[in-house]
Amino acid sequence: MKHPIFLFLIIIVLVAGCISNTPQETEDGVQDNETETLEYDGVELTPIEEQRNNGIKGTQYIDRETYTLKISGMVNETTHTSYEQLASYPAVSRVVPLDCVEGWRFTALCTGTDPAGRSRSQDRGEHGYFLFKRRLFYIPFPELPD
Repeated sequence: MKHPIFLFLIIIVLVAGCISNTPQETEDGVQDNETETLEYDGVELTPIEEQRNNGIKGTQYIDRETYTLKISGMVNETTHTSYEQLASYPAVSRVVPLDCVEGWRFTALCTGTDPAGRSRSQDRGEHGYFLFKRRLFYIPFPELPD
């Protein structure tokens, strides 16, 4: 496993999608029903207002009622997991430094579930390869944590 933090971050992005039921941000970037954490386990976190978002279409929000995580391909059985099912999995939090090729970086606390952990029990055959498909890009992961 070469990039466990990167894998975890992508999983969080894929699954978390939207933290608030009403995606209304205040001027400092915090959702209207949340508080901002600036320190976690002794690590200083970058304030949301200082974090950059250079997504092609900005922050993406998902419809929790229709969202489905599909695991298919070289597995014994295709599975579909709803947002509600994913949210019932134990939460995992990690401090993640995010470095951009443009030269900026920030440190964030990523909290979400671990759907890849749930899929570990599936037989991935000899290839053991996952391709996370998003609306705007594809991310291949040849190695998953055990």
